[in-house]
Amino acid sequence: MNDLCIRTRHAMLAAPTYLFQGAFQWEKILCITDVLIKREIGWDLLEIKMNSKCKTEHIQDIAFQSFCLQKNNIDIVGKYLLHTNSKYIRHGSIYPHELFISEDISGDVETESIRVPENINAFLSLLENKEYPDQPMGSKFKNPYLCPYIDYCLAEGELKPTCSSDIIINRKAIIEFVSQINTPVYFIDFETYQPAIPVFDGTRPFQYSLHVLDGNLKHFSFLATNRQDPRRLLTESLLSQIGTKGTLVAWNATFEIRCIKQLAEAFPDLRMDLLALIPRFVDLMQPFRKKYYCHPGFKGSYSLKNVLPILVPKLNYKNLLIKKAQDSFMVYHSYVNGGIDDAGWEMAQMGLLAYCGLDTAGMVAILAILKGISR
Repeated sequence: MNDLCIRTRHAMLAAPTYLFQGAFQWEKILCITDVLIKREIGWDLLEIKMNSKCKTEHIQDIAFQSFCLQKNNIDIVGKYLLHTNSKYIRHGSIYPHELFISEDISGDVETESIRVPENINAFLSLLENKEYPDQPMGSKFKNPYLCPYIDYCLAEGELKPTCSSDIIINRKAIIEFVSQINTPVYFIDFETYQPAIPVFDGTRPFQYSLHVLDGNLKHFSFLATNRQDPRRLLTESLLSQIGTKGTLVAWNATFEIRCIKQLAEAFPDLRMDLLALIPRFVDLMQPFRKKYYCHPGFKGSYSLKNVLPILVPKLNYKNLLIKKAQDSFMVYHSYVNGGIDDAGWEMAQMGLLAYCGLDTAGMVAILAILKGISR
């Protein structure tokens, strides 16, 4: 038996009110629960997710856990999902009960539980099979999570995750897209900080990168330099670099627009200037999301991290100290909470600036490619 399972059994003998990260095994299956809460008759099963709403995979997860617990003779009386409250914005003191939402999903779990034994048997049969399953990739390779074995499957030369093994270009659609963009062009990317327990009131962006193309190319950036709320300085810096004419280009522009709306709410005196930016946005992800430009190297994804290294091989994230948004969040989070001293922060800043800067530099290069196609 798993050592953690033995430790869990010993812990439960002490009749705890709460049990965190308990491990339970039944035959060939193992589950680790987030939280078990003792009730008068049985236990409540609580799963904690950073998402802002309940998803199908969460229900399936809890149904599996509930099945495994029942096989261990543990009576589960309530099944709950605890997720973040995306509408919570800190204003002064923190109210812990408002940070999270506890959702009773017992009914959905009971419905899903009917399929659990069949699913377990199917997975066990698959694991015991010495041959690769004859299964087309379809959309399952990226939903609900991106499969970590895509490169391996592609190396086998059998699975093609995109619409074709060839490059597909819809020149007419690209011409129409590019025609929306007027100079000067402002390529913008935010990095945001919104932990489950906010450190600053209403925090979102702590960093931006801005490439400005107007005949020549210039780069501007902002990164918090102390452990204080950075939003006011960031907003003033951003507005000082963006003129009243031209197009703002972002990758998944709804994210940048949402950040700007939140800044407008935070600073009423800057509200009109900020909201005036929103109609000027164009989403550079659109030609790839709508498959105006389709390349097998994208692996069915239209994220900048997948598209950029294929279109512009010299621009990639592999050699960066910080390679993804979650890393930048964690570095900044560690700094503002004292986990990184001032000397360490100086080094971390170089990594953060390089990462965010590559996002906007990459957009400059990709738009140049699309303009070349449209000529």
